[in-house]
Amino acid sequence: MVLLFDLKALVDLSSIGTIFAYTLVAVCILILRYKEDPGFSHRREPFTVMGLFIPPSRATPRTSKNVNVITIIILFLVMVLSLLLSEGAFSLRNRELWSVLIVSFLSLMLVLAVAIIWRQPQSISKASFMVPGLPVVPVLSVLINTYLMVQLGGETWISYAVWMVIGLIIYFGYGVRHSVQKQRLYQARTRLNIVHVNNVAA
Repeated sequence: MVLLFDLKALVDLSSIGTIFAYTLVAVCILILRYKEDPGFSHRREPFTVMGLFIPPSRATPRTSKNVNVITIIILFLVMVLSLLLSEGAFSLRNRELWSVLIVSFLSLMLVLAVAIIWRQPQSISKASFMVPGLPVVPVLSVLINTYLMVQLGGETWISYAVWMVIGLIIYFGYGVRHSVQKQRLYQARTRLNIVHVNNVAA
């Protein structure tokens, strides 16, 4: 690979891929840890502002959806804040009023969003290892990773986007249809059909 590409571009491409993967993991932790409890009744629950600050004691589809929506808002706030910290660093160093006000507003909104997620009940499902300090640790990870990705040049983003498109085409065009998991599902479905036919015949 070094013979085909510039070393710095190759390092940047590897960096953005790794950091992006870490960011996805942090987002998935937020979503999964606040997912509704298994076996919970999927009755329709209306959205209320009070429910954001005084939620039920157990994770429900409504609280899970609230966390999902707020996570999207957090991602938007983090991206804007990271871009501003990167591109407006000169204005922030000079303490220009507009930059200080925008950064302060975005930071307050981010803290409020984290506080709302913190109020939501977590899932009762347990794993061998669970990330501590939710939701602060995952959000802090997303913020740091996004800021680092913003520091990379436009050429790196274009190269990464091209590789992602190629990878997705290969995955959905070939990988999904020829995966081991699909073969297992097909075999399991075939066995169920055979059992069903035998039961009907009996």
